[in-house]
Amino acid sequence: MTSSTTPTTVEVVAPITGTIIDITDVPDPVFAKKSVGDGFGISAPPGGTVVSPVTGTIMMVAKTRHAVGIKTESGLQFLVHLGIDTVELEGKPFTLTVTKGDAVEAGQNIGTMDVEAIKEGGKDTTTVVAVTNTAKKLDHIDVNEGPVEAGDKVAVAHVKVQSPTPPESLESAATSAKEPAPVENSRRPANLTGYDALAWDIIDNIGGKENVRSVTYCITRVRFYLKDSNKAKTDIITNLNGVLDVVQAGGQYQVVVGPEAEEVYNAVMSQLGETSSGDAETETAKSKSPTALDRVKSLLHGRPQEKES
Repeated sequence: MTSSTTPTTVEVVAPITGTIIDITDVPDPVFAKKSVGDGFGISAPPGGTVVSPVTGTIMMVAKTRHAVGIKTESGLQFLVHLGIDTVELEGKPFTLTVTKGDAVEAGQNIGTMDVEAIKEGGKDTTTVVAVTNTAKKLDHIDVNEGPVEAGDKVAVAHVKVQSPTPPESLESAATSAKEPAPVENSRRPANLTGYDALAWDIIDNIGGKENVRSVTYCITRVRFYLKDSNKAKTDIITNLNGVLDVVQAGGQYQVVVGPEAEEVYNAVMSQLGETSSGDAETETAKSKSPTALDRVKSLLHGRPQEKES
């Protein structure tokens, strides 16, 4: 049983005004398939105030201000994602007044959302609330669909009842939860572990460094622009420890890894920068000195591939 001091349910309010919809109706395959976690969507928001959907602690704020993560006392981790693919708008439609580590109350004002700017950028305004550690912590979530105002109670999340963890295993559990354990791969350098091992496996199975044109990332996924997507071994990548799903959309090969996307992206970029073959060096040079088309893609799709100095 859970500790008597740990809540077993979490009340969730609407982060924005709009219409609550089932998460499977969200117009994004990653969210709709619950690859990031269970939750709900809010369609047709008029914009304006954004509030925290739960009481907890801010655990992540996107650099582009289109998403924020909140951890509740119960351990549930909520992601608020403002619009679909809005990372590509580079933060222009959003303001966020919270930073990592801030304590927030459900219904507390945490920012604003400019719906017209999102539409002008060609993006969908549907907003998503997802429990990113659904598999480990969430039993189920009851959602009331229909029109709501920001701050209205719209859902109750039920925490999984788990057996207490023996004290001696807490440290090892915390360590293993941070980075994924690599799958067996005799070709991978033996010194690579965690995110570095996962990055190596992803690169290896998307056709190698020479098949990568550029890379970007957002809150939940690492987005590859590949020269030939047919070279990617999607069935293998999908089953890697640390990978939640793979989606091909908008000319991107998207590897969904959840809130650890930045760590995986950094590991990928570190390895893409370590080129040894002539072809790979040429491709890295192209990514550093892109064509006009590549510059446009970089502006539209977030951070371009860069070699860290």
